[in-house]
Amino acid sequence: MKESRIVFGAAGRAALDRIAARDPERAARRARIVLAAADGAAVREIARREGVDRNTVRLWLRRFATEGTAGLADRPGRGRKPGPAAVRAAGAKAPATAAGRLDALVRRLRDRVASGAVRPGARLPSARAEAAQRGCSEATVRRAYRALEREGFLVRPTRGGGPAAAEDAPDRGRHLLVLGGTRERPDDGDGFDRALRAAAKALSSARRVSFDEARPGRDVSAPDYVRLREACILRRWQGVFFRNFAAQETDHPASIPRLPGLPESGCWLRPHRIGPRIAPVSGWGDVPERTAKALVEECREAGRREVVFLAARTPQNEPDAREAGLRAAAARAGLRCGEFGFQALSPADSVQMRRLFALLVAHPRAGFDAVAVLDDNLLAPFCEALLRGRGAAAARRVFLASHGNAPVLPAVPLPVVFRGVDATATLGSYLDWCDALRAGERTPPAPAVAYFRHTRTASVFLVPAPELSR
Repeated sequence: MKESRIVFGAAGRAALDRIAARDPERAARRARIVLAAADGAAVREIARREGVDRNTVRLWLRRFATEGTAGLADRPGRGRKPGPAAVRAAGAKAPATAAGRLDALVRRLRDRVASGAVRPGARLPSARAEAAQRGCSEATVRRAYRALEREGFLVRPTRGGGPAAAEDAPDRGRHLLVLGGTRERPDDGDGFDRALRAAAKALSSARRVSFDEARPGRDVSAPDYVRLREACILRRWQGVFFRNFAAQETDHPASIPRLPGLPESGCWLRPHRIGPRIAPVSGWGDVPERTAKALVEECREAGRREVVFLAARTPQNEPDAREAGLRAAAARAGLRCGEFGFQALSPADSVQMRRLFALLVAHPRAGFDAVAVLDDNLLAPFCEALLRGRGAAAARRVFLASHGNAPVLPAVPLPVVFRGVDATATLGSYLDWCDALRAGERTPPAPAVAYFRHTRTASVFLVPAPELSR
C-alpha cells in the first residue's frame, strides 16, 4: 500500500476530525495530513497544502499507520524539563516538549494582548518573572516574546523589563469580510457584497473599527486561501464575517471556519454545525414557520382571501411537508390555498420556470388575489409573467409579498411588500457580539440577522418591452 493511502473506519475519521479542529496547531496539522492521505491526496500535494516537507508527511503517515492517533503526539524530547515546583507554580500540567511549551506560551500571550487583557502600552513581566510564573525556562519566554514582536503584538522595550503590548495589535478593532468568488472572478451574490461593503464603511466611521476584505474562493488548497487562513491563525483580525454564498467548505479540516477560538459569523444559506453561525430565516428550501407566518400576515392585513405560495425546489427540500405547513399557516389566518397553493420550482431552469409562471397566471381556476414569494429569485420573473398574462391593470390588483435573503429590493415592475436582510444591522449585531467576547462576557447574546421591510407603491408603470422578453 502506498504511503499516501490511508484507510480507516468512521470512528477513526471522527477522532482525526476532532484533533484537526482543536489546538495545538501542530497536532491539527498532523491530523489533516492523515485525513488528506485517506482522501487520496499524494504526498507532494499534501506537503504543498500544509507547507511542510514531503519527508515530514511520510513521517506522520508512518507513525499513524503503526500507532494510530497516539503516533501523532510529540515524542519526549531531550531538553530540560521543568521541575515539580515550577509545574505547580504554573497551575497546570506543562506540555511534554520544549516546542509544545513554546506554542502554548505564544498562544496564551497572544490571546491576552488580542483580547485587551493587557492594555496597549502596558508592560509584560520580565522573562525571568514570566518563566517563574509559567513553569518554563527564561529562553522559552524570550523566544515567545520575539515571536509576538514579529507578529506585531508586542514591541521591544527601550530599556530593562518585559516588552509592551503594541498600541495597534493586529486584531484590535480590525475585522475581516470574506466576500464571494476570487480576486480574479468576484461574485457579488445578488447585491450582498455591495451591501456589506457599504455597511462596513458606515460602521467603520461610527464605531471606530476597520474592515479588511478578502475573496479567497472555495478551494482550501489555493494559495490565497492558505495565506488567509495563516493570517487568521495569527489573529490578524478580531473576527471574521462571511457572506452567505461563501460557505468556504466548512466541513473541510483546513477551512477557516474550523479554526478554534476565532469569532466567526455570517449570513448563511443554511445553518452550520461549526461555531456560532447565524442564518437567514429563509434559503435552501428550509423556510421556518415564522417566515410563512410573516407572509400570511401580510396577505391577511391586506384583506386578501386566496393566496398562492411560490417557493424554490432544492435538494434539501421536502416539498410535501413544506406544502402542508404553508397550507396550515394560511388556514389559521383565514386564507384559502386552492389547488395552486404551492409551487416547487427550480430557479436554475429559467425557461421552465417562466413557462410554469405563464401557465399559472393564465389558468382559469387560478383566482388568487395574493402571492407570497418565499424565494426572492422568483419575484421578478413572476411579476413579468403576471404583467404579460393579465395586463398592467389586473396585475396591480394582485397583492405581492416577498421574503428573501437579498439585502436590496429586487428590480420588479409591480408594487410589492419586501422583507430582506438589513446588512448594516446584521453586521452591527456581529460587532456587538465580538465586543462582548473581547470584554470577557461568557455568554453574550448571539449575533442575529436583521431584516428590513420595504413597501413599493406606484400607480403607473412603464415597462419596456425588452425587460418583459428576457
